[in-house]
Amino acid sequence: MIKVLDCTLRDGGYINNWEFGEENISNIVDSLELSDIDFIELGYLDKNSDDDVNKTKINDINIFNKYCKNDNKKYLCMINYGDYDFDQIPNRNETNIIGIRVCFRKTDCLAALEFCRELKEKEYLVFVQAMVSMSYNDKEFLDLIAQVNDLNPFAFYIVDSFGEMQESDLARYYYLVENNLKKDIFLGFHSHNNLQLSYSNCKFFVNTKSHHNQIVDSSIFGMGRGAGNLNTEIFLDYLNNSFNCHYKINPIINVIDKVINPIYRNYFWGYSIPYYISAKNHCHPNYAMYLDNKNTITFYDIENILKSINVEKRITFDRKYIEDLYIEYQKRNESNGDDFKFKEIFKNKESFYDKEVTVG
Repeated sequence: MIKVLDCTLRDGGYINNWEFGEENISNIVDSLELSDIDFIELGYLDKNSDDDVNKTKINDINIFNKYCKNDNKKYLCMINYGDYDFDQIPNRNETNIIGIRVCFRKTDCLAALEFCRELKEKEYLVFVQAMVSMSYNDKEFLDLIAQVNDLNPFAFYIVDSFGEMQESDLARYYYLVENNLKKDIFLGFHSHNNLQLSYSNCKFFVNTKSHHNQIVDSSIFGMGRGAGNLNTEIFLDYLNNSFNCHYKINPIINVIDKVINPIYRNYFWGYSIPYYISAKNHCHPNYAMYLDNKNTITFYDIENILKSINVEKRITFDRKYIEDLYIEYQKRNESNGDDFKFKEIFKNKESFYDKEVTVG
């Protein structure tokens, strides 16, 4: 069984600071309902956010309830471990949210899994999202799988947070999970499109024989931070043609016209050289964007600076660290002014990329 989870309102929110507007949120949810998609992720729970019906990063889970228009058991939200207090989360029977996705860094693994265990006790479907799966070596990933088996959540994900996975990388983690994860736990895949491999990797994921039910994450028009995500409309169409599924595409095309395209005209997401460079150097994309937004160095320079980042510093964006590397590089290599660089293809490209954000 293959299910599709749309994360437009959560991952797409990195583009517009989650300020979709109440009407647009409702229109997006309606379109996904009409498409018969399997899961709709309504946004983030974050203790430092406002309770604003116009946003999808909020402090009160009850705000999400107004968008849960049908009792079809498909509404989810996400918590970045450490960003929300467990005591604020009601029991499952007090909300229309049926499942919570918990994303966490490798260093927070044990504490985050305990948090997941407590969520299970409140009777939520729990989705375990270990960010940057490629930061785990084989033994570490197998240890993580063993702990997940003990937890027995609804789903466990391979997460390509930096959009760096080649098919061979995905295959490596896929078979580790396939051969060791309990068979009744859903196996999920969350991708980013830095190398323009989201679509092909997700095709590989669903076409590879599995004993697990599978979940693939996507977003409408690929809306998501940086290079974006797998396109919901494209992948649903692929599943219709290749797996005899019956998703409806037109409602999503309509909401692209009405809601997503106006956002796209004002904000940047999609393939770019900085995102490509960050992925090929296995580091947080904010490092590349921070350097690119300097408007003083070439892509070649960005590549050289990213190569110099210590391995242990690559996963989490550190503004002071990258600024120090930039200054040091500039001192060593005075620009001769001959390099050419494409700049400002999209006017509002910078937006929030100089902030530290979670990559999920």
